[in-house]
Amino acid sequence: MEQVANYGQVGVGSDVELGKGGAHVKSDADKIEARNAAGNLTPVKGADATATDEFVTKSQMDTATQSSYTSDMVNIVFGNTGTPVETSVDVPANARVVEAIVKVTTAFNGTTPKLELGTSAASSTNIDNGDGSKITATGTYIINGLVAGEAGKLRATLTATGATTGAATVAFRWVADN
Repeated sequence: MEQVANYGQVGVGSDVELGKGGAHVKSDADKIEARNAAGNLTPVKGADATATDEFVTKSQMDTATQSSYTSDMVNIVFGNTGTPVETSVDVPANARVVEAIVKVTTAFNGTTPKLELGTSAASSTNIDNGDGSKITATGTYIINGLVAGEAGKLRATLTATGATTGAATVAFRWVADN
């Protein structure tokens, strides 16, 4: 068969077979598909991206997400002592805290129970704004951007004025900068 090269051609059909019995490149109104001869979707290979407007390969994605997040969890159970309950986790140097996830498993009672999260009581993020509105009901609360750029100990401090019951789990998530 004669080979034809037509470099001025401006269009082809919506289903192009690449070689006899080979893979197909199909165009639908809003997408492009790569399919094998049987019509099933098939992988497309390429080099690792080097510019912001290029597709990334699976190996690049795996490398980027492999060690992104680390987390540690603390349990807070009110001990009926009336004094603040504090517990902490260690965070490595050069870590950026991404979020805290607070799961209240038993609602805290009493007047204005308060749960503060942060590096110390003075620099804490209060998830209730002091009114106890969240930790007086069971539920899961996500606090983003908790303490960016600080390392050391992250603390969860519960002040439960007049409380006799309550339990929560706090999970801190961070990214360790290399």
